This record gives sequence, structure tokens and C-alpha cells, in this order.
Amino acid sequence: MGRPSMSEQRRIEIGRALQTCMIRSGSYQTTTVKDIAQEAGVATGLVHHYFTNKDEILHMMADNALLEVANVLEDVLRIRQGTERRAHLHQLLADASRSRFLLQLYALSLSMTEIRELVLAHRLELAQSLAARLQRRGCAEDAARRMADELVFLLESAVLQSAIAPSDAVEQLLAAAVDRAFPPTD
Repeated sequence: MGRPSMSEQRRIEIGRALQTCMIRSGSYQTTTVKDIAQEAGVATGLVHHYFTNKDEILHMMADNALLEVANVLEDVLRIRQGTERRAHLHQLLADASRSRFLLQLYALSLSMTEIRELVLAHRLELAQSLAARLQRRGCAEDAARRMADELVFLLESAVLQSAIAPSDAVEQLLAAAVDRAFPPTD
């Protein structure tokens, strides 16, 4: 995959600025396009050049954040050594900014249909990917689906919980479920 264009880089910078503003203020609703522009170091008009509105920026960043969590979990599952796997899970849960942003996304999904649909689509895609992976390892289809749903639930719960207060117990619960589904080699 090639390097992002200048236009795409600018869109990402503006998206990160939205994320920063939301985390700082604790609210999407109170974050303005002017706030986003100031955080990104660009003129407000430039934000409107790249995005129709604030919702479009949120949608892009929500999609990126949800995809990133799924990718990190996929990376974790490729690690066969249990200690290293748990360290990567810890890093996932230790990213307070990502967790706070995701917590806000889940809260927004209660009132914003487009965000709810995006969250549900990512959840379904991750569950299907995990179930397929489990089936390739010889797990029966129904059992694979149940185990995948459990992993997605625990992952979401752990990430959202870590936005409020990191918990070793929650992290250990997630690690144990991952190890049950995909046993480490050590």
C-alpha cells in the first residue's frame, strides 16, 4: 500500500483533531468545527473543503478507530507465545485516548443511527472473522460463532472499561478467553 496523498493526510489530521477535541471536552456535541480547525492548525474553511460537516469527520474517525481495534486483535491472535500476547492485549487496553474515544462513539451510537450501524457492522465483521478462524482450526460452526461472539463482547467491554478505569481483572478475563479460543504455544 502506498503512502497517503497530501489530501488524505490532511483529512487524517483533521480527523485526529476531532478526536483530540472530543477527548479533551468529553463531548462530540460541544466540539465545533472551529475547535477542530484550531486543533488541526488549519482555517475553518479548509475543514469544510475536506468534509461536508462534523458528522462526516466523526464517521471517518469512528471507522478508523473500530478497524484499528480489530486489527490489533488480529495481530494479538497471530502471536503464539502467551506472555507476549498478554503484553499486546495490555497495550491495547492501556491506550486511554483510544478507549475514551471509543466510549464516546458507543454513547453516540445510542442517538446517531449512522454511528450505531457502523459499530454494529464492525462488530459483525470481527465476529465473522473470528468464527471463520476458529472453524479453520476445527471448531464446529455453532461453537465457533458463540466463542467469537464472546470474544467480541469481552473485547468491547474491556476496551470501554479501560476508558473509565483500567482493570487487571477485566484484562485477565479477556486474555483467558483469547487463550481458550486460540491456545498459545507455551
